[in-house]
Amino acid sequence: MKGADRATWSEINTRIKECRLASDPIRCLEDLLSETNDGMVALALGGEYEARGKTAEACQYYKMAETLFPLEEWKEKARVARSGVNGGRRTGVLREAGDTLFIVQCTKSKIWTDPSENREFVPAKEAYIGGEDEPYAEFVDSLKKQVPKDARWLYLSAKYGFIEPDHPIANYNVTFSDPATGPISYETLANQVTSQWRWKDQVRLTMFARFVVCGGPVYLNRVKCAFSSTQASVIGWEEYRSESEQLAPRIRELRNRLASLLAIPLVDIRNLQRGQLPNSPGIYAVYRRDLLDPLYVGRSENLARRILDNHIRGNVESSVLRKKIGRQLGTQDEDRITEWITGQCLIRFMPMEEPALSVLEHFAISLLKPALND
Repeated sequence: MKGADRATWSEINTRIKECRLASDPIRCLEDLLSETNDGMVALALGGEYEARGKTAEACQYYKMAETLFPLEEWKEKARVARSGVNGGRRTGVLREAGDTLFIVQCTKSKIWTDPSENREFVPAKEAYIGGEDEPYAEFVDSLKKQVPKDARWLYLSAKYGFIEPDHPIANYNVTFSDPATGPISYETLANQVTSQWRWKDQVRLTMFARFVVCGGPVYLNRVKCAFSSTQASVIGWEEYRSESEQLAPRIRELRNRLASLLAIPLVDIRNLQRGQLPNSPGIYAVYRRDLLDPLYVGRSENLARRILDNHIRGNVESSVLRKKIGRQLGTQDEDRITEWITGQCLIRFMPMEEPALSVLEHFAISLLKPALND
């Protein structure tokens, strides 16, 4: 690294934070990258481009970061960031599928039971036809009801391991219950989890937080073992279905409320007037004008007082937002913090009452992950 002997890890991270709050963050970070040739700076640049929806540039810098990082754990962070861009997982768009991957057991009954079928290879979703005692048909039916429309799912095949629905397979008669048939090993399944990238957009299985297994106890156990090295939870189909029936109405309501907030036009803080803000409870989101994702999400019993008197005209003692901006700017100068907020920020807000207000705030923060709500 050109600047490795001149800039410590702490110094580089401090300068990255300063660049993120600069009037032109990308130009600032590009200059810093030219000076330091540091992987963390390249990673930050990838994040800035991703936030602006420029995925090609984001991938370019994430790939550069992977090359520049000397440690494997940081190389992996860069790879995960890059696959996240391809998978569309860290934008402000709400994904119905969330972080759940559905895994369906293969079926003994296959398309080749029809004597007229003479194709050697058939896509898995066509090859497995299921039987009365197999859960496959229930899952397929649920794809239209309980399972989100854009959910990702895989088969678990006793011969092939984890395969995508479009993956071509040949006829076989291999089962986990009979070792003599040569089923895929625990070790190979675990290696598929940690080493392979899936789908056209190259997403790693380790990126998912939860796995729902539509299959019998043998398949559930195999999936649990395969993902034992990750922090993901693995649950069975019945547990998921019960959970969905209980939570679905509430989740839908929260998503609808959040969608309503995100549909409200942004207001430039430079032009914000007290008369535009209600003296009533509500939720709000603060944005930097050149980013798609919010910097900060909050709620208040009085929107006008919180936004104008605390955040815009207040001080670091009365406003968490001001305190965190000041920390990133490296200053406690209230005038400078106010100047940055009024010059760089936009806001949207929506009146609503408790108790839904506090629940929606936590829901929004968990999905949108605002940078200053850490």
